[in-house]
Amino acid sequence: MMNRATKVLARSAVTAGLAGLIAAPAAAVNIPEGGAVDAARVFVINFQVQEGCDGAPTDALEVTIPESIGNPRPESVSGWDATVETLPAEGEDADGERTVVRWSGGSLPDGTFKEFGLRANFPDEPGATIAFPVVQTCGTVERAWTDDEGEMAAPTVTLNGRLGPRDILELRDVVGQLRSEVDGMIEQLGDVNVSNLRSRVSDTESGLTDITERLDAIDEQLGQLSSEAPEQ
Repeated sequence: MMNRATKVLARSAVTAGLAGLIAAPAAAVNIPEGGAVDAARVFVINFQVQEGCDGAPTDALEVTIPESIGNPRPESVSGWDATVETLPAEGEDADGERTVVRWSGGSLPDGTFKEFGLRANFPDEPGATIAFPVVQTCGTVERAWTDDEGEMAAPTVTLNGRLGPRDILELRDVVGQLRSEVDGMIEQLGDVNVSNLRSRVSDTESGLTDITERLDAIDEQLGQLSSEAPEQ
């Protein structure tokens, strides 16, 4: 059975691991650096166009905004017009409307790259992966990065878990408990009078001291998280 300290540390490990679930795809249009953002926060993600269409320059980029994403705002990119449009939903069985962010009017030569930023509200769904279908236009040619997987897969964003005030307090208690145990072990080692044994455990004492210093650093980081955490 897991005690509270083990449960909290396990939860933290899972939360930290979420950021590495999605690697940046090797595609001509992608979201670099893995596309990991915090759930229930406002973030800016960037769509990176890395090449044109068979040598032709890119002159428009259209991103369909998922329904779970709120208040999308495109970056103002020099030489490009940025708009937010409401269009009919696509697909044979689709009805209703969809929101599209579009950059147009510029020209990005093949062999060069540019990033187009999008600021938006992300949902409170830790662990979810959200796809942003993208259509790249080069004159009369279109390349649709809209598939679920494969070479033409849509760029994705993975939502990290977010520490709440209760999580921070529990982690702080765990840090304090571990520090007390380490201090007790160091004190016991200090009472050993057998010189040969002391020589053998000197490296252990040094290692425990290093652990204590790391715990102090973790505690300091938790203090910063606590001051930044929103009230619930």
